[in-house]
Amino acid sequence: MRLFSLFSAIFCASSFLAQEIWMTPNSGQWDSRINYSVDLTLGKLFLQKDGMCFMLTDFMAHGDGHDHHHSHDHEHQEAQRIHVIHQEFIGSNTEAETQNFNPSSDLKNYFIGKDSSKWKRNIHSYTEVQYKDFYEDVNLIYKGENGQLSYNFLIAAGADASQIKWRFAGAKKVTIKNGVLMISNRFGTIEQSAPIAYEIDESGHKSEIKINYRKTGEEISFHFPDGYDQAKSLYIDPSLTFSSFSGSLSDNWGFTATPDPYGNLFGGGIVMGTQYPVSTGAFDLSYQG
Repeated sequence: MRLFSLFSAIFCASSFLAQEIWMTPNSGQWDSRINYSVDLTLGKLFLQKDGMCFMLTDFMAHGDGHDHHHSHDHEHQEAQRIHVIHQEFIGSNTEAETQNFNPSSDLKNYFIGKDSSKWKRNIHSYTEVQYKDFYEDVNLIYKGENGQLSYNFLIAAGADASQIKWRFAGAKKVTIKNGVLMISNRFGTIEQSAPIAYEIDESGHKSEIKINYRKTGEEISFHFPDGYDQAKSLYIDPSLTFSSFSGSLSDNWGFTATPDPYGNLFGGGIVMGTQYPVSTGAFDLSYQG
């Protein structure tokens, strides 16, 4: 069996906070386009049937975001800036079966909105998710390790590696500079480093081969200038990092707390998180009603 693996590490602020990276499945509590949700630095990463949706925001960067005065009056707060980028894998199987691995020990409960049918309880998060046959005889694997999230492709012998191609919707610009794939957004740049590829024989010996990105119009793919030995396993390793973008995960503050007669404690407050975006690109939100 020929093995092809694409590894891409996504940097999160939680990496230096020593937090785990968890993928939480959509059990009906969110928009149906979401398969899994991942907390990012000042935003969210949504795993979808056809790729990934990055929702970046600078809400915590505004001074007013921390000066609430326990008031509901947001009229004078600065607008929240958002940039949404969709990484779409072209021609992928949008009906791919998903499998979850390495569940969290804790559980999450969601009581969002007034529709109780969307209130979901006892949901585990996972550090590994697989999309089976994402392309023909190709599995897509997401892994959360060491404070980073990676995505990998496993390709069976005889499968066509050229199936794997993608494009970005909503980015300001996508370029290849010195072998690096650069995705510009209003907050900075998401950089995918020049890929490194290894052929791996049965003994586990690695031999590096030439590989680079190829951009044809809006499509991005991999190119092997000297080809590669399809009888051997193949490992490809680019990395993806967020530049000029760091901070906490969500803004939140409490308003009240009270005990009940049985010793339980109830608290109330507001969390300024993110929901699924309806469009890509850069836009602003304001609290004007």
